[in-house]
Amino acid sequence: GGQEGELQEYYGSLPTSVYTLFGAISGGTDWMNPAQPLVDIHPIMGVLNMVYVGFAVFCVLNVITGVFVENASKLNSEDEDRVVLEMLEAKKKWIHEVKELFKLADTANTGLVDVDSFEEIVGDVRCQAIFHRLGLEIEQDSAALLFGLLDFGNNGSISLDDFAEGIQRVRGSARSIDICQLLFDSRALKRQVDDLARHFNRLASGEPDAVRTPTAGNNFIDCEV
Repeated sequence: GGQEGELQEYYGSLPTSVYTLFGAISGGTDWMNPAQPLVDIHPIMGVLNMVYVGFAVFCVLNVITGVFVENASKLNSEDEDRVVLEMLEAKKKWIHEVKELFKLADTANTGLVDVDSFEEIVGDVRCQAIFHRLGLEIEQDSAALLFGLLDFGNNGSISLDDFAEGIQRVRGSARSIDICQLLFDSRALKRQVDDLARHFNRLASGEPDAVRTPTAGNNFIDCEV
Protein backbone atom coordinates (compact mmCIF):
# COMPACT_ATOMS: atom_id res chain seq x y z
CA GLY A 1 0.00 0.00 0.00
CA GLY A 2 2.57 2.58 1.09
CA GLN A 3 5.09 1.56 -1.50
CA GLU A 4 2.50 1.51 -4.27
CA GLY A 5 1.21 4.88 -3.14
CA GLU A 6 4.69 6.43 -3.38
CA LEU A 7 5.26 4.81 -6.77
CA GLN A 8 1.96 6.22 -7.94
CA GLU A 9 2.82 9.64 -6.52
CA TYR A 10 6.25 9.87 -8.14
CA TYR A 11 5.95 7.63 -11.22
CA GLY A 12 2.22 7.13 -11.82
CA SER A 13 2.42 8.37 -15.43
CA LEU A 14 5.00 9.56 -17.94
CA PRO A 15 4.42 13.28 -17.23
CA THR A 16 4.55 12.57 -13.49
CA SER A 17 7.82 10.65 -13.89
CA VAL A 18 9.37 13.46 -15.96
CA TYR A 19 8.20 15.98 -13.37
CA THR A 20 9.74 13.91 -10.55
CA LEU A 21 13.06 13.40 -12.32
CA PHE A 22 13.29 17.09 -13.19
CA GLY A 23 12.62 18.06 -9.58
CA ALA A 24 15.32 15.64 -8.42
CA ILE A 25 18.06 17.44 -10.40
CA SER A 26 16.79 21.01 -10.10
CA GLY A 27 16.35 21.27 -6.35
CA GLY A 28 12.57 20.97 -6.48
CA THR A 29 12.72 17.96 -4.19
CA ASP A 30 15.31 15.87 -2.40
CA TRP A 31 16.33 13.25 -4.98
CA MET A 32 16.46 10.56 -2.31
CA ASN A 33 12.72 10.80 -1.60
CA PRO A 34 11.55 9.67 -5.06
CA ALA A 35 14.46 7.20 -5.17
CA GLN A 36 13.31 5.31 -2.05
CA PRO A 37 10.36 3.51 -3.71
CA LEU A 38 12.71 2.34 -6.45
CA VAL A 39 15.23 1.06 -3.91
CA ASP A 40 12.43 -0.85 -2.17
CA ILE A 41 11.66 -2.61 -5.45
CA HIS A 42 15.32 -3.44 -6.16
CA PRO A 43 18.61 -1.82 -5.03
CA ILE A 44 19.88 -1.69 -8.59
CA MET A 45 17.07 0.73 -9.46
CA GLY A 46 18.34 3.01 -6.70
CA VAL A 47 21.84 2.82 -8.20
CA LEU A 48 20.47 3.67 -11.64
CA ASN A 49 18.59 6.63 -10.17
CA MET A 50 21.78 7.82 -8.50
CA VAL A 51 23.71 7.51 -11.79
CA TYR A 52 21.00 9.53 -13.52
CA VAL A 53 21.11 12.29 -10.91
CA GLY A 54 24.91 12.43 -10.94
CA PHE A 55 25.12 12.48 -14.74
CA ALA A 56 22.44 15.16 -15.03
CA VAL A 57 23.90 17.40 -12.32
CA PHE A 58 27.62 17.05 -12.98
CA CYS A 59 27.62 16.61 -16.76
CA VAL A 60 24.54 17.89 -18.54
CA LEU A 61 23.90 20.94 -16.36
CA ASN A 62 27.59 21.86 -16.36
CA VAL A 63 27.66 21.66 -20.15
CA ILE A 64 24.58 23.87 -20.37
CA THR A 65 26.12 26.32 -17.89
CA GLY A 66 29.35 26.36 -19.93
CA VAL A 67 27.42 27.16 -23.10
CA PHE A 68 25.70 30.07 -21.42
CA VAL A 69 28.99 31.35 -19.99
CA GLU A 70 30.70 31.03 -23.37
CA ASN A 71 27.89 32.92 -25.10
CA ALA A 72 27.99 35.60 -22.41
CA SER A 73 31.77 35.95 -22.83
CA LYS A 74 31.35 36.16 -26.59
CA LEU A 75 28.73 38.88 -26.25
CA ASN A 76 30.99 40.74 -23.81
CA SER A 77 33.89 40.48 -26.27
CA GLU A 78 31.69 41.80 -29.06
CA ASP A 79 30.62 44.67 -26.81
CA GLU A 80 34.27 45.51 -26.11
CA ASP A 81 35.06 45.44 -29.84
CA ARG A 82 32.10 47.70 -30.50
CA VAL A 83 33.26 50.12 -27.81
CA VAL A 84 36.75 50.21 -29.34
CA LEU A 85 35.30 50.87 -32.79
CA GLU A 86 33.09 53.63 -31.41
CA MET A 87 36.09 55.20 -29.68
CA LEU A 88 38.14 55.06 -32.88
CA GLU A 89 35.27 56.56 -34.84
CA ALA A 90 34.87 59.34 -32.26
CA LYS A 91 38.63 60.01 -32.37
CA LYS A 92 38.56 60.15 -36.16
CA LYS A 93 35.65 62.58 -36.07
CA TRP A 94 37.41 64.71 -33.44
CA ILE A 95 40.57 64.95 -35.56
CA HIS A 96 38.46 65.98 -38.56
CA GLU A 97 36.79 68.72 -36.52
CA VAL A 98 40.16 70.02 -35.28
CA LYS A 99 41.60 70.11 -38.80
CA GLU A 100 38.51 71.89 -40.12
CA LEU A 101 38.74 74.50 -37.35
CA PHE A 102 42.45 75.04 -37.95
CA LYS A 103 41.85 75.38 -41.69
CA LEU A 104 39.27 78.10 -41.06
CA ALA A 105 41.75 79.96 -38.87
CA ASP A 106 44.71 79.52 -41.26
CA THR A 107 43.36 81.87 -43.91
CA ALA A 108 46.85 82.47 -45.36
CA ASN A 109 47.52 78.71 -45.77
CA THR A 110 50.84 79.03 -43.96
CA GLY A 111 50.30 76.12 -41.63
CA LEU A 112 50.34 78.52 -38.69
CA VAL A 113 47.68 80.50 -36.84
CA ASP A 114 48.38 83.75 -34.99
CA VAL A 115 46.37 85.33 -32.21
CA ASP A 116 44.48 87.70 -34.51
CA SER A 117 43.27 84.88 -36.76
CA PHE A 118 42.33 82.86 -33.73
CA GLU A 119 40.26 85.68 -32.24
CA GLU A 120 38.44 86.03 -35.56
CA ILE A 121 37.34 82.39 -35.67
CA VAL A 122 36.24 82.49 -32.04
CA GLY A 123 33.71 85.16 -33.00
CA ASP A 124 32.41 83.14 -35.94
CA VAL A 125 29.15 81.24 -35.33
CA ARG A 126 30.24 78.23 -37.39
CA CYS A 127 33.51 77.98 -35.49
CA GLN A 128 31.66 78.34 -32.20
CA ALA A 129 29.63 75.27 -33.15
CA ILE A 130 32.83 73.33 -33.89
CA PHE A 131 34.34 74.43 -30.57
CA HIS A 132 31.19 73.18 -28.86
CA ARG A 133 31.45 69.78 -30.54
CA LEU A 134 35.08 69.60 -29.46
CA GLY A 135 34.02 70.13 -25.85
CA LEU A 136 35.08 73.76 -25.53
CA GLU A 137 32.84 76.57 -24.36
CA ILE A 138 34.78 79.73 -25.17
CA GLU A 139 33.76 83.37 -25.40
CA GLN A 140 35.27 86.17 -27.46
CA ASP A 141 36.87 87.86 -24.47
CA SER A 142 38.74 84.68 -23.48
CA ALA A 143 40.14 83.96 -26.95
CA ALA A 144 43.53 85.52 -26.21
CA LEU A 145 43.79 83.49 -23.00
CA LEU A 146 43.05 80.25 -24.82
CA PHE A 147 45.52 81.09 -27.57
CA GLY A 148 48.20 81.66 -24.94
CA LEU A 149 47.49 78.21 -23.55
CA LEU A 150 47.76 76.65 -27.00
CA ASP A 151 50.98 78.50 -27.83
CA PHE A 152 53.29 76.31 -25.75
CA GLY A 153 56.46 77.75 -27.28
CA ASN A 154 55.42 81.41 -26.88
CA ASN A 155 56.12 81.93 -30.58
CA GLY A 156 53.05 84.03 -31.30
CA SER A 157 51.75 81.36 -33.65
CA ILE A 158 50.67 77.74 -33.38
CA SER A 159 50.91 74.78 -35.74
CA LEU A 160 48.26 72.16 -36.33
CA ASP A 161 49.98 69.72 -33.95
CA ASP A 162 50.18 72.32 -31.18
CA PHE A 163 46.58 73.30 -31.86
CA ALA A 164 45.32 69.71 -31.62
CA GLU A 165 47.37 68.97 -28.49
CA GLY A 166 46.20 72.16 -26.82
CA ILE A 167 42.53 71.57 -27.66
CA GLN A 168 42.82 68.07 -26.24
CA ARG A 169 44.22 69.43 -22.97
CA VAL A 170 41.78 72.28 -22.39
CA ARG A 171 38.59 70.67 -23.76
CA GLY A 172 35.77 70.76 -21.27
CA SER A 173 34.42 73.47 -19.03
CA ALA A 174 36.07 76.75 -18.12
CA ARG A 175 37.42 75.05 -15.01
CA SER A 176 39.64 72.88 -17.21
CA ILE A 177 41.02 76.00 -18.90
CA ASP A 178 41.76 77.56 -15.52
CA ILE A 179 43.63 74.46 -14.40
CA CYS A 180 45.63 74.45 -17.64
CA GLN A 181 46.49 78.12 -17.07
CA LEU A 182 47.79 77.26 -13.60
CA LEU A 183 49.86 74.46 -15.09
CA PHE A 184 51.30 76.83 -17.68
CA ASP A 185 52.16 79.45 -15.03
CA SER A 186 53.72 76.87 -12.71
CA ARG A 187 55.97 75.61 -15.51
CA ALA A 188 57.11 79.16 -16.29
CA LEU A 189 57.76 79.79 -12.59
CA LYS A 190 59.72 76.54 -12.33
CA ARG A 191 61.97 77.63 -15.20
CA GLN A 192 62.67 80.94 -13.46
CA VAL A 193 63.40 79.22 -10.15
CA ASP A 194 65.77 76.81 -11.89
CA ASP A 195 67.58 79.74 -13.51
CA LEU A 196 67.94 81.47 -10.14
CA ALA A 197 69.15 78.24 -8.51
CA ARG A 198 71.84 77.80 -11.15
CA HIS A 199 72.86 81.43 -10.74
CA PHE A 200 73.21 81.19 -6.96
CA ASN A 201 75.17 77.95 -7.31
CA ARG A 202 77.64 79.79 -9.56
CA LEU A 203 77.67 82.67 -7.08
CA ALA A 204 78.48 80.28 -4.24
CA SER A 205 81.30 78.73 -6.26
CA GLY A 206 82.84 82.16 -6.87
CA GLU A 207 82.45 82.27 -10.63
CA PRO A 208 83.04 85.80 -12.08
CA ASP A 209 79.85 85.80 -14.16
CA ALA A 210 77.78 84.98 -11.08
CA VAL A 211 77.54 88.69 -10.15
CA ARG A 212 75.16 89.13 -13.10
CA THR A 213 71.62 88.24 -11.99
CA PRO A 214 69.14 86.71 -14.51
CA THR A 215 65.83 88.47 -14.89
CA ALA A 216 62.47 87.10 -16.02
CA GLY A 217 63.28 88.01 -19.62
CA ASN A 218 66.57 86.06 -19.51
CA ASN A 219 68.48 89.37 -19.40
CA PHE A 220 71.12 90.04 -16.79
CA ILE A 221 71.71 92.96 -14.45
CA ASP A 222 74.83 93.64 -12.52
CA CYS A 223 74.62 93.31 -8.76
CA GLU A 224 77.15 94.06 -6.10
CA VAL A 225 78.64 91.29 -3.99
